This record gives sequence, structure tokens and C-alpha cells, in this order.
Amino acid sequence: MKQFTFYKLYADILDAMNDTDAGKLATRICEYEFEDKLPGEELSGKERFYWSNIADVLAEVKEAECSGGSLKKYNLRSEHFTFYETYFDAMKLLSGNNLGAFVKAICAYMFRGEEAQFKDKEVQGYFNLCKRKMDISKKRKSGGSRGGKAKRGASKMQERAMEEAGE
Repeated sequence: MKQFTFYKLYADILDAMNDTDAGKLATRICEYEFEDKLPGEELSGKERFYWSNIADVLAEVKEAECSGGSLKKYNLRSEHFTFYETYFDAMKLLSGNNLGAFVKAICAYMFRGEEAQFKDKEVQGYFNLCKRKMDISKKRKSGGSRGGKAKRGASKMQERAMEEAGE
């Protein structure tokens, strides 16, 4: 898979954790979704608790998305966004607090419209590159909530009208 649906439920859990633990859990979620890797026995008690409570959602959604579908029952009830593999690629370049802060920043941007400013220029650069994809995702979601693909711009319609009028 090159993408998966990231639900607000996951973001809420990550927000309640310190940055290091949030980075670990987010990595486990991505490894499961992108690499079919289950978390090993090295889970802490807290991680095991969180994983046991989201594993069924992750599995059900993954199965549906791999077969070309989606789960409307989750999508209609919970805020979500498309989490692309490129975000995970950036995560692999980070560690510790930077990793967790990066993932939390993605969630804050997608769910609350908050744009992060990192002191570390490298992390900021990764975020800015991913932000381009996030903005496209937001635009698609906005178009979908209005009933589908965005319509042609007014300038194209005006040009056509002027051509038809012989101007």
C-alpha cells in the first residue's frame, strides 16, 4: 500500500503521549500499514494497551483498502485523512522527540489546521515537503465534501463565453 486512512482516534492517542512514545507508536502503525509488520513483544504496557484497542480498526480498514474499498462506517463517524508513504519515509529519517513531534505536527495540520514551526531546520524541511501533499489531500477532501471533483475555474468559463460571443 502507498497510503492508508489515518483516523482522529490515532491522533488523539498520539497527542496524549510524550513525543518519543508517540513516535514509536506512529512508527508501529505505519510499519503495519505499509510493511505488513506486526509489533513484536517489545511493546511496553502502555503501547500494548493502545495497540490492542486500535488493532481491529487498523486490520479492518487495511483489508478494505487493499481490496480497493473503504469503510464508510468509520469514515462517516470519524475525522480522517490520507496518510501517504512519503510521510513514513520522512519519519524513518527522524528519531526520538523529533519523530513524535513530526507525526503530531502532521495530525495537528490535518485535523486542526495548525502549522508547525520546528527549531530543527531539517525537520522543518521534511514537514514542508510533506505539507505539499497534505495540502493536495485537504483540497481533494474539500472537493469531495461538495459532491466531487472541483469544477473548472471561472476564468475558463469566461474565456469560453467570450469565444462563443465572438469577442
